[in-house]
Amino acid sequence: MKDKNLHKISVYDVLLIGSLLIVPILSLSSIWQQGQGKKEVFIYHNNRLFEIHNLSQDRVISISDKGIQMMFKIDKGRIRVLESNCPKHVCVHTGWISNSGQTIVCVPNKLLVEVKGKQNLKYHAESY
Repeated sequence: MKDKNLHKISVYDVLLIGSLLIVPILSLSSIWQQGQGKKEVFIYHNNRLFEIHNLSQDRVISISDKGIQMMFKIDKGRIRVLESNCPKHVCVHTGWISNSGQTIVCVPNKLLVEVKGKQNLKYHAESY
C-alpha cells in the first residue's frame, strides 16, 4: 500500500529549502559589506606613526625623509606605491590595497602602509 502524501511538498519543506538558500546569501552579503565606511591609511616608519590619510580623497603622496624617497597614489578608495628608492621594488609590485587589514611593507625603507576601517576582517590571512 503506497502513501499518497509521500510526494507532496509541505510547508515545512518549503521553509527548509528557503532557509538553505537564504543563509548563504546573507553570509555573502556580510562579507561584501565588510570594510564599508570610512577607511584610512596609516603610514609607519621605524615603528612610529608617520602620516594618516583618508582613502576617500584621491591624491598623490610624496615622502622624502631620512633617505626615504617614496610616492603613493590614493585613488577610488585604494592605495599603492608608485615609486620607491628601495633596491627590489617589492612594495611597488604589491599593487593596490583597499580592505581593512591589508598592508604594504617596504623592508629596506622600514616603512609599513596599513589600511584601517571601522570593521575588522573576519578572516586572518589573504593569499594571492
